[in-house]
Amino acid sequence: MKNKIIGLIIVGIVLLITCSFAIRSASNSVQAVSTKISRSEKNKENPNRVESAGEYKEKSVLQDVFSNVRYFSLTDTYDYEDDSTLKNGMCMELEDSVSENQFLSYFFKESPENVMVEDNKSKVYRGKENDKDVFVAIINGEENQEYPKFAYGFKYSTSDSVIEAKYDVSKKGEEIFDAIYSLDGTKYPKADFIKPLSDNQEKTYFKNDKNENVKVDYRADPYGEGCYRDSGEVFFDKKGRPWYRDYYMTSGRGFSYYLYNEDDELTQYINFGGMAYKGLEENQDIAIGVDFETYIFK
Repeated sequence: MKNKIIGLIIVGIVLLITCSFAIRSASNSVQAVSTKISRSEKNKENPNRVESAGEYKEKSVLQDVFSNVRYFSLTDTYDYEDDSTLKNGMCMELEDSVSENQFLSYFFKESPENVMVEDNKSKVYRGKENDKDVFVAIINGEENQEYPKFAYGFKYSTSDSVIEAKYDVSKKGEEIFDAIYSLDGTKYPKADFIKPLSDNQEKTYFKNDKNENVKVDYRADPYGEGCYRDSGEVFFDKKGRPWYRDYYMTSGRGFSYYLYNEDDELTQYINFGGMAYKGLEENQDIAIGVDFETYIFK
């Protein structure tokens, strides 16, 4: 009798072990199916991404449709204990032609000849000095007055830029601003700010005698749009393209420029302004350490 009881106990233990393995195997099977379904759904949500080493990356085929957007922030290179870095971003109120030429001398060894765009509101110089790109904008003040003007100048190197996003090269004109994507395939979060105008702004257009757009004033709710975009002006070039934006920001005025090549393709977006960090030691009329960033489309 004693031997029968011991035998029954052993049989019970064996059955318990067998059931435990069966349950564990079924659990792993369910988990594997769940993982496959989850990954399959992710691929449906974003067909431009494929599984690789447990992560989702861009398909190489996108390289045939999209080109790089490179980004550089001069502000990130500033050492606020070293004026030599802050001198790469300057601003000054110009009272006359003497002060204008003085400001330009900080960026060009000789009198600049490369005036890229000029209208009754702004004049832009671009060039190269000591292997650095130079961008200088002279912005007019009161209408019908030659002075005062406001000057901003920057030295930077596009070779220091990094790939920030991608854009659809098949898009032309202002369509390009709605075709900028982050490297993971999602919409680039700063695309709406790069875009000259947004849909929820109230706009007032000004035209010339040929019925061509010259500029547009815009206003928007600062709670919805943010104080960087709630009011400003966008000016158009002779081809009707947006090329200059003057807007309000909490630390002063902000400015944006849209640069194009001979084929009317957008090649660069430049944004700068706000409050400078300090005055130049040898000339307190000039402020240094001005915020500057640029996006390069190539």
